[in-house]
Amino acid sequence: MLRKGVQNTIETDRTKWDGYICKPSQFFNDRDSIFYTDNKDIADYECEYIIKSQLADGSWNIPWSWNAYPEE
Repeated sequence: MLRKGVQNTIETDRTKWDGYICKPSQFFNDRDSIFYTDNKDIADYECEYIIKSQLADGSWNIPWSWNAYPEE
């Protein structure tokens, strides 16, 4: 039941991944997790997503902004 709940909570629509959504790493962080097998494809996608979204200096873009204060 818990495994199914985790699976249903992870966002699988990859077009939404630039926003605030539940990703596999919020529930597990290695292949030994009881949740990995049920979510293998989307977990593998998250690993690729992290690598591809990393900037040249090793950081990532901040996924939010303060509309009136873009520099802050």
